[in-house]
Amino acid sequence: DMSKLSLSSAIAVACMHLACSATYKPTWESLDSRPIPEWFDDSKFGIFIHWGIFSVPAWAKEGTIAEWYYQRLLTGSDGNATREFHAQTYGADFPYDVFGSMFKAELWDPAQWADLFKSAGAKYVVFTSKHCDGWANWKSPAKWNYNSVDSGPTRDLVGELTNATRAAGLIMGLYYCNIEWGNPLLPWDNEHGPVPYSGQEKYVEEVFLAELMDIVQKYRSEE
Repeated sequence: DMSKLSLSSAIAVACMHLACSATYKPTWESLDSRPIPEWFDDSKFGIFIHWGIFSVPAWAKEGTIAEWYYQRLLTGSDGNATREFHAQTYGADFPYDVFGSMFKAELWDPAQWADLFKSAGAKYVVFTSKHCDGWANWKSPAKWNYNSVDSGPTRDLVGELTNATRAAGLIMGLYYCNIEWGNPLLPWDNEHGPVPYSGQEKYVEEVFLAELMDIVQKYRSEE
């Protein structure tokens, strides 16, 4: 189901603190042989930051989460509560992607954030590089004008927080959602979620792999 897919596959980049020197085969047996990094086993407290243009409406029906605003706008899966809120607040025809230009991050101070995380006792930070709505918090090669550098804050949020986090002596990781609600290259079944990747090579190559390789190459640790 959707929750299992998100949990098992959305964290496509985790723990860039370690360089990937081992070679693995495209089999579950090979992938499952990867050891858990020692630092992760030893670090009992970290900070996970889910932040994006869904923070502009910042609304969800009681008992649900605001991060899924776009999914519920598309599907009405919360009894149409999000659709009703959206129509009353912004207008029924107001496009979700316009929230990108409204997402300003006016109080953004990555160094202050990193200092706060460290003083709280955190050992690592995981930041949302891209949520399932497709918005990218860095200059994605697949998202012209739908990312935090070309629109909204006009800043590389991933890069700035990565640098600040490492400067504070903390380990940095990234959350990356490999599906996208509403992307025409990835057909969507409103009842079951995204259609399996079989036959969706164009999305995998032009969006998923392009973005994944970009954030790994740009933000990986030098160790």
